[in-house]
Amino acid sequence: MEPCRVLVLGHSFVWRLERYLNQEAYRTYNALNLSLKNEFAVVQYFGIGGASIKSLRYAEVIRRFQPNIVHMELGTNDLDKVGVDPENVARDLCELGNILVRQYGVRVVVIGAICIRDGGTRHVTLRHFNAHVHLCNKWLREYTEDNPDLMFWKHQKMWKSKQALFLHDGVHLTQEGNRRFYRSVRGAVIKAVERCRLHLTSRSESRHSVLD
Repeated sequence: MEPCRVLVLGHSFVWRLERYLNQEAYRTYNALNLSLKNEFAVVQYFGIGGASIKSLRYAEVIRRFQPNIVHMELGTNDLDKVGVDPENVARDLCELGNILVRQYGVRVVVIGAICIRDGGTRHVTLRHFNAHVHLCNKWLREYTEDNPDLMFWKHQKMWKSKQALFLHDGVHLTQEGNRRFYRSVRGAVIKAVERCRLHLTSRSESRHSVLD
């Protein structure tokens, strides 16, 4: 079976993760490929600072790379707005995931949980922003629960650290934060590849049963 093509897509967390993994100290571990064997998965990154769900221009990179799996990190910049409804942000994220499946042939879309901040909000208070993050993640968990094409990923183990995870801006991740983010994204991709291969196997078996 060919390796799954994985695209990590989203805001500044994505390009900063790629830069972190591209450090010379990590190259021997195939870290840019999330330390996964090339026959298991091939990973690429597309991250734009400040990207929102509707502003990110992803079509060209999707057509060029043709990923089987897209891991999305979006929503944080959408929540840093006055009057935004966290349920609508969750719906928009799920709809984007469904578009990637229906229109671009992606097999599995991972929606990463939106991360709280330690500061750096522009249009709402930090308390208001973090409360909306928790609500949005609750809706994301609910909306993806019965959808076999979408997978919600909590980033649950990221926050269990005594070391500082945020830079002074309160938004972006420190070296330790990126290390934990990398490990979480890696875990999500492994789960997604397993689900993707299950999809492909079921489809192949169904085709053979029809032919038989």
